Amino acid sequence: MNGLHQACITRRSITNNDPRLVVSAGWMPDMGFIPGALVQYLPEPDGITFVLCDENISKYSALLHATKEKGGLLLSVYHYRDGPQLCLSAGQQLTRAGFAYGDKLLARYEYGLIRIRKLPHNTVLLSGSHIIGPWLPDCGFTPDAVLGWLPNPG
Repeated sequence: MNGLHQACITRRSITNNDPRLVVSAGWMPDMGFIPGALVQYLPEPDGITFVLCDENISKYSALLHATKEKGGLLLSVYHYRDGPQLCLSAGQQLTRAGFAYGDKLLARYEYGLIRIRKLPHNTVLLSGSHIIGPWLPDCGFTPDAVLGWLPNPG
């Protein structure tokens, strides 16, 4: 099972605009992201990745060292209100990865992996809308493709 999830970069508080990322969704337990699970945060040139590291860890210190060498952090999933939540409030980590307060994100998830990418600022994501027609494949739209709408800047 895999899927897509919409998110955005929030801020730490009303008076602190340091970026903060919170991932909280009903699909997380099915993907292995349960409270207490160990997760590796890794920055990438075009986004970030969360990798589940909760199984078959030979040595925690070796995992921590390898993660830090890649510019990442080790985090834990925790239980918040209605379910699991993954929170990255290390503003410097998010800023270095190119994220800022208000950025719109798209996350692709599968078991043990969440990849997050920033969307252009003028992107509007359609949720619950359907576009149907036999001409879609001729225009490059395949099953499970994501459609983003970019408004005319003029």
